[in-house]
Amino acid sequence: MPTPTFDDPCATARDEATPRLARGLDLRPTLIGFEGDEPTLYVRSAPAWVGTTWNSVTAALVMLPCLLGIRRLLVVCESRVTDHSIDDPVARDAHAERGVLVTRAEQHGDDRPVISGHLLTWQRPGPQQVAWDAPIRLDDGPWGDVLSHALGRADRQGPGDGRPSSLVYGLSRCGVVVAVAPRWRERYGLDQPVDPRGVRREDRRRARAHRSAGRPSTVEAAS
Repeated sequence: MPTPTFDDPCATARDEATPRLARGLDLRPTLIGFEGDEPTLYVRSAPAWVGTTWNSVTAALVMLPCLLGIRRLLVVCESRVTDHSIDDPVARDAHAERGVLVTRAEQHGDDRPVISGHLLTWQRPGPQQVAWDAPIRLDDGPWGDVLSHALGRADRQGPGDGRPSSLVYGLSRCGVVVAVAPRWRERYGLDQPVDPRGVRREDRRRARAHRSAGRPSTVEAAS
């Protein structure tokens, strides 16, 4: 998969969405954080069947960027494009098209975050194929206020606040996927162990079993 780029959010959204849409999968809301031009953080929300709500999805996506103080964010998510000229809500929903929203937000010093968005509609010309229409520019989209708040929080907090490793563990328990660029794990404090007080017993058992499986037997150790 191509490397995400902050300067071309539409290309990043297409790269993120195409493999999933082509296979008929849902596109979960996904946040990508950048340090300068380098993508360093990837957060994908839990599947819808886990019982997620709009509030829980937005909280899961922005908690870690807030804690880490990341100032450049992209969010990619699915959208339904409806024709508001159709009065009947059932007919309007039946004629709705699927689209992809990408929202870009950047904090410059103490200024208000700069936020912009695009709507990308697409067609399916054949099996496992996706054809993209020209992007439609939006003011900020539904993620504008959320990202503005996240960047405002990031402006007041830094990587030393809280326990990022414990937060990532908590998010993973809820079905959230978190990935961090390898050379940024130490910078973000994600190379530290999780606070054992917050680890479930079954996860501690799995960890012990995993470590035991990796140890050599007495015969192997002696040979």
